[in-house]
Amino acid sequence: MNCNIFYRKIEYPRDTVILHQVGRGPWAPSMTPFAIKLESYLRLAKIPYQNVHDMKTSSKGKFPWIEYNGDIIADSQLCIEYLNKKLNIDINNHLTDEQRGIGRAFQKMFEENTYWALALYRWYYDADLKAIAAFKLPFS
Repeated sequence: MNCNIFYRKIEYPRDTVILHQVGRGPWAPSMTPFAIKLESYLRLAKIPYQNVHDMKTSSKGKFPWIEYNGDIIADSQLCIEYLNKKLNIDINNHLTDEQRGIGRAFQKMFEENTYWALALYRWYYDADLKAIAAFKLPFS
């Protein structure tokens, strides 16, 4: 179901990032690691933001995405790059080029490979939730 047809334009405070994401999880700030990444960045960079927990997806059909002074940006990494440029922020300015490269390699490894391997295991191979049950979570 495309929930975008139910979305109405809301006026938000100027110079405040509006972070669109799914609702909070029972034991985590978000059900998606990409929203956790983006919200953590906003906190670390001390950028004012508001969470909007709705089911309106980005133009890419994903969560999270942001609105900032009328600009709409999808994809957590593109959001971070946009805000870095727009607000002249570099939270990694103390890192060497080598450290930045290592950080980027780990980021890509987790986001592009490890995440999908875990998702495949969780939703395909562990369809009966044995791994979840091992942690004694209530939805097992």
